[in-house]
Amino acid sequence: MKFFVIALVMLITFACGEKSTTNVGSTELQTYNLTAMSSGQIVGDTNNALEWEEAYMLGEDFSFEKVRVRDGETITASGNYERKAMDDGEYLILNYEKAHPLIGNCSGDYTETLRIVDETKLQGTWIACDGPALTYTLKVN
Repeated sequence: MKFFVIALVMLITFACGEKSTTNVGSTELQTYNLTAMSSGQIVGDTNNALEWEEAYMLGEDFSFEKVRVRDGETITASGNYERKAMDDGEYLILNYEKAHPLIGNCSGDYTETLRIVDETKLQGTWIACDGPALTYTLKVN
């Protein structure tokens, strides 16, 4: 009986330990690349050529990095994000570490909101205040 209890405790300890360490230090990223850009309030009026290249890299630990390449210059910003359900759909709320020119929003704070169209497509909400309509598509390896 004593052996059975010790074996059971060891089994539970190893099973729980193994389960809890699988996500520690995970660096898998999802990358969403800018694939469409519209100006003004006409979302369907997309430009053939993008004015810049841009991507969001979302980590499993709810961190993100935004990278923009424009005219040969690369700039980046980072922070943490959360997924939030609202009345009209699901969104990613990006919370930047500090003020940065990459933040595209209507509120002037350190957040940016992206609408989740589906698991492969995100849309910026900056268009609500005359910013460009930006669409991002999940990069598939």
